[in-house]
Amino acid sequence: MKYGNLLLLILISIIVSSTSVAQIKNGDKAYEKMGYIKAIPFYESGLKKESSNTAAWAKLADCYRRLGYSVKAEEAYKKAISGNAGTANDHYYYILTQIQNQHYVEANNEINTFSSKYPSDSRIAMLKGCTKKSR
Repeated sequence: MKYGNLLLLILISIIVSSTSVAQIKNGDKAYEKMGYIKAIPFYESGLKKESSNTAAWAKLADCYRRLGYSVKAEEAYKKAISGNAGTANDHYYYILTQIQNQHYVEANNEINTFSSKYPSDSRIAMLKGCTKKSR
């Protein structure tokens, strides 16, 4: 009986995992067509189980940012760049959403991290200029 329960649990896990992957793929399809509003629920649903998918977090964050949801964008970008993941653009937009949300201390810390990680990025000076008054 225990073997049957284990097999059932494994089967349910596979189904849930494949459903999450399908949700993220549907989000990707909508995102590629610039259907940001349509992509959001797919990503949100898929990331409930695939929470370590930093590429999906980055796309969700981008959807939020493009639609003006800066608080949600900041949270999603934070997950997109967690664990040293994400791209320079993900990190850059994370900082911009922090500034937009008036999280200046956090933005200054991220600017320092960004400038260390991407020392030749031309956006560093502009970023530092955005938070000078908040220091």
